[in-house]
Order: sequence, then structure tokens, then C-alpha cells
Amino acid sequence: MSDNNPKTITKPLLRQLNDHSGGGFLLFNFDENGMPEMHSNFDTHAEAMALQYYCQNWLKAVELVTVEQMSLNIAQGQEPSREEGDDLDEI
Repeated sequence: MSDNNPKTITKPLLRQLNDHSGGGFLLFNFDENGMPEMHSNFDTHAEAMALQYYCQNWLKAVELVTVEQMSLNIAQGQEPSREEGDDLDEI
């Protein structure tokens, strides 16, 4: 990130996002210091709850994919089991 052009989420940008969101939004980003931050706005409580439900399900799906990928990586990184009489160190 360039120091001459810091990345920030401005109020006008959030207003414009809200104008085009059709009920509300959740926005996750990193601030100029690299710290996570979240911006949100909802037109109604029902829309807030709907996005919350959607996010919960999305996070569960991402977690499942991550666990599956980690399992594959671990399985591929393990040495295959050696059969009796298959010891190359003794040659």
C-alpha cells in the first residue's frame, strides 16, 4: 500500500453503497493500518437478521472448505506407510 494514497472507506462511499444495496449491507475491509474493520447499515431489523443468517451460513461453508483443504494437505504431506521388506535404508 502506498503512503501517498491511503486506502480508506469514506462516509460518501458508504452512503452510495447504502443507496445501491437494496436493504442494507455488511462491508469488511482493512483500514490504513492493516486492521480489520466492519461497516454496516440496514433498512429494517428483518433485513439485518437476513444478512446475519446468510453470513453465518457462508462462514460455515468457508470453514468446511478450509478444513477439507487442510486435511488434503496433511494427507499429501505424510509419508506413505512402509511395507515389511520394503526398507530402502538397508540396501
